[in-house]
Amino acid sequence: MRLTAQLLYYVHRRHIPGKINIGKYRVWPRITKEKKFVAAHDLVRENENMALLSRPYLTEMEDQIRLEEIEEKWKQQETEKYKKRIAAKMPQHFTTLDALEHLNSRKSWM
Repeated sequence: MRLTAQLLYYVHRRHIPGKINIGKYRVWPRITKEKKFVAAHDLVRENENMALLSRPYLTEMEDQIRLEEIEEKWKQQETEKYKKRIAAKMPQHFTTLDALEHLNSRKSWM
């Protein structure tokens, strides 16, 4: 009977309260073969990328010329966009002939 009373108050905790990745009693993830393979693969890829970046395709002079061309093209595109935007806001050209066109409505030609 005492054993039953004790077992009734026993609560088996499956959930660990708080953050399990930090603190004094943290739970460390296991290192598996897959994780080791992924880490090694990432290091190899990073070394290949660094080797490619250390030998640039263009020289600094060629790169500077290319950047200037790109900037010039971009400025031209922006000025064209600006001119189109301004032209869309402006009213259309209106001449005196357009203003007096309604007077010619009854004129008949033979």
